[in-house]
Amino acid sequence: MRSVNQSLFVVMALAVGFFAGLNPAHAGTSIVVEAETGRVLQQDQAGEPWFPASLTKMMTAYVVFREVTAGRVRLDREVEVSRYASQQPASRTRLPAGTRLSLDAALRTMIVSSANDMAVVVAEAVGGSEARFVEMMNAHARAIGMTGSFFANPSGLPDARQITTARDMALLARRLLGEFPQYADMFKQTAVKVGRRNFRSYNNFLKTFEGADGMKTGYICDSGYNIVASATREGKRVIAVVLGAKSGGERLKKVEALMSAAFGADSPSADDDATVVQASVSGAKLAHIANDRLFAEQPRDMKPVICKRLGGVRMSRAWERLRWSVVLGRSASAKEAAAILKRRTLDLRAAVYSGKGIIFKDAKSGRFVAALSSLDLDQRARVCAAQEASGAVCETLTPVPYEVRVAKLKALERARKIARNKARKARKARKARRAKAAKEREKTATKSSTR
Repeated sequence: MRSVNQSLFVVMALAVGFFAGLNPAHAGTSIVVEAETGRVLQQDQAGEPWFPASLTKMMTAYVVFREVTAGRVRLDREVEVSRYASQQPASRTRLPAGTRLSLDAALRTMIVSSANDMAVVVAEAVGGSEARFVEMMNAHARAIGMTGSFFANPSGLPDARQITTARDMALLARRLLGEFPQYADMFKQTAVKVGRRNFRSYNNFLKTFEGADGMKTGYICDSGYNIVASATREGKRVIAVVLGAKSGGERLKKVEALMSAAFGADSPSADDDATVVQASVSGAKLAHIANDRLFAEQPRDMKPVICKRLGGVRMSRAWERLRWSVVLGRSASAKEAAAILKRRTLDLRAAVYSGKGIIFKDAKSGRFVAALSSLDLDQRARVCAAQEASGAVCETLTPVPYEVRVAKLKALERARKIARNKARKARKARKARRAKAAKEREKTATKSSTR
């Protein structure tokens, strides 16, 4: 049995050998802790703000578990997929509005397949509304000491206000495993069945690492590839958090290397890009790791690294507006509209927790509109009050009717299907022409050889 000092030396040696050489601009953050004691085995900028992406769903699950424990909610309760929930962007189950299932099934599907529509179903069922549920998420985050985190939605979809740190996600993971061991199996499932449909996990760590027993992956362009992982060997459970990997493969290699080092095993090969900047080893407790001051700085934007092809501005379509919207500003350029959206949503975080920031092009004026959408009437009133208090005029946009959005989506899907069919026919025609040309060349070659 190694001594504590020897174990720390192994961790340091493996970490330093593994964590050298990547451009710091591409490096994320990480932390490794002992689940039982909270002792930190490794941490690299663990208090730096980062976009959580679908790791957010861990907090969604935590709120549900607290409500179940308090007796206010039952997991066998039947819940319904609302129209709003059914219109959430991918990843999602695509279960139609009106579908009924148990809260347990919705929660497991949210965790296993990272379904954004199920996150909203859960939030609406437990909180009464998405907005109320997000308030509960932030209240619990403050109560358990997640001083570097703020939530704006239950799914992890992009929002300038939705931030966390590696340190906070490790703290949340310890809480989930320590307070609710009876639900730990939800985080190690690799598949779940709802009706006749099967949904599978994106978490390859559960399939490849010996002793893996949870927890959750996350990805959006802004954050890169994130993971909170748990593994147990010889009675020792370790939690590792990696934020900001450049690919799913790199994320897996990083977390496996951290876990291997923590268990004193050989680290996987690091001859490729699956590296991070040099890490530090700490014997401190998790609670002693300091977060950067909340909103003192924005998380690093990984879009230029992760999603180069999409450009720097995420656009919406005007007809995609859900519920009520409040215009935050207009500009001649999409880039400036994005800056307005980011600045104003951060300013409004004290007035309204949830809502969804969107940018779309006004067909009449040709200008780009920044708006906070997906608001109920109460949230719309709060945003308007904040706008008017700052001397701005409150301009609201009515929701686009559900039937109009459905018709637009169906038309878009038909257009895509036609385009795919045309491309398929074009490929077949090219293949046929190449085959014909090859036969002609073969005939010519045969004639030449017989002369």
